[in-house]
Amino acid sequence: MSASADPSRVSPDVYSPEAFKAKLVGFARLAGRQVVEKALILYHTLQRPETPKTAKATIVGALAYFILPIDAVADFLPGVGFTDDLGVIAAALVTISGYVTDEIRETAARQAAAFFGEAPPPSLARRDRFSAEDDDAEADDDAA
Repeated sequence: MSASADPSRVSPDVYSPEAFKAKLVGFARLAGRQVVEKALILYHTLQRPETPKTAKATIVGALAYFILPIDAVADFLPGVGFTDDLGVIAAALVTISGYVTDEIRETAARQAAAFFGEAPPPSLARRDRFSAEDDDAEADDDAA
């Protein structure tokens, strides 16, 4: 494995959990809910010991891009400042999607809601349970 694929070898000046959290706190409203929630999904996937090093390297790269003040599009521009960050984060999510659990999605959604002063979203597990119950009720109606 190359050194670049090992997230432990990324300079703390580029990515660190503290720098990530500071960026979220400082720019959450400007970045928008979609960017914040997806960045949190990456962050929590990075924390899982089961996530392979290659996936962690992808995540660190995307989060480092999010943190760095030098972007393709300046972050302070209203409406467009975080579009490049969202693109990088979305590409990373597609690449590592197999390692993202429902628990991570729920945690990220709850934390994003808290950043924006919103009510926490319903649990994914609860939504799945209701969906299964609805399917059973429809099957019963069809049989009658």
